[in-house]
Amino acid sequence: MLARLLTLSSSSAHSGFTRGERGERTLNTSMTNLTVRGGGGVRTCLAFATAFAAFCGIGLPVQADQAALAGPSPVVSINSTSGQITINGGEPGVRVHSGGGQNVSFSRFVFGEGNRHVQLPQAQNRFQLIGGRWRVLRLPARQFELPPVLVGRTGVSIGNPGGDMNVFVPNQVGALFVNAGASNVTLNGVRGPYVIQTSGGAVQLHNVVGRGLIRTLNGDIDVSGVGGYVRIETAAGNVVANPGLAERTDITTGSGTIDWTFARMGSGVYRFASTGGVVRVSLQPGVGAFVDALSDSGTVTNLFDPSMAQITFTTPHAVSLSIAGGGPQVTAYSRSGSVIIQPIGAR
Repeated sequence: MLARLLTLSSSSAHSGFTRGERGERTLNTSMTNLTVRGGGGVRTCLAFATAFAAFCGIGLPVQADQAALAGPSPVVSINSTSGQITINGGEPGVRVHSGGGQNVSFSRFVFGEGNRHVQLPQAQNRFQLIGGRWRVLRLPARQFELPPVLVGRTGVSIGNPGGDMNVFVPNQVGALFVNAGASNVTLNGVRGPYVIQTSGGAVQLHNVVGRGLIRTLNGDIDVSGVGGYVRIETAAGNVVANPGLAERTDITTGSGTIDWTFARMGSGVYRFASTGGVVRVSLQPGVGAFVDALSDSGTVTNLFDPSMAQITFTTPHAVSLSIAGGGPQVTAYSRSGSVIIQPIGAR
């Protein structure tokens, strides 16, 4: 089922490309929405993708660098089918470099009120051999609403037919949407809300701050120095965070493992859940937290010394403890895998 992410509206536009330094192609700033003139007509773009429908600007293809001054905190939408997608903050505008020589589409639009309601598909299915058995991988449907402050914001839409691509964006974005297909995604040094979805590609985030959602079928997810509210859903991927700086988390995986190392505690709540994988949570001794760990059929292990934490409840399948008098709530659960609660550095 194809899901509609955002509806793009347009009225009239004037656009063109000018040749800049180093062979870059620059989109004229007179373009005000997602309508492109060319080839005997005006085309207004509304595109759908298999993971979720995303912004798609029908612009002139490019095989080198392409850039646009998109105003403060732009909305950036990226559609890709395969290859490595690397997104770096620190650019004054939005710039794309396609390393494989593929034709990358690049256009601008204006974010409208109707764009705020986002729906991700009800399920994604893929057969994978897990534990000697073929299993169907699924992710649940998700709906959410983007803040009204984005209405009227300039956006840039990028379409990659396949191949490696580097995207450079400002440090602060209004929102970032990445529908990566089978691509691997790396995101560095960006602040702002984000949604990243892949069918099988891995996702890496470094020094990112914002409310975010990451969804993969079986791609592994690695986050370091990532703050804000972090939500991760994967059917079979492994999740690693070191250091974890999130203010709040909701991390779920099917058959994958979770290994989360706290470098700081925010306000919480922190939730970690796996259907069949090991869940390991490492916390700082002396930093307050309430911890509940549970496994239906696996073992639960607490590696905190009694001098570091007060045990309030313990069985072979569950443990509750408070560290440094308590603090934010941390919940770790695995249906059939083991759960390990430990101080940082213990293995």
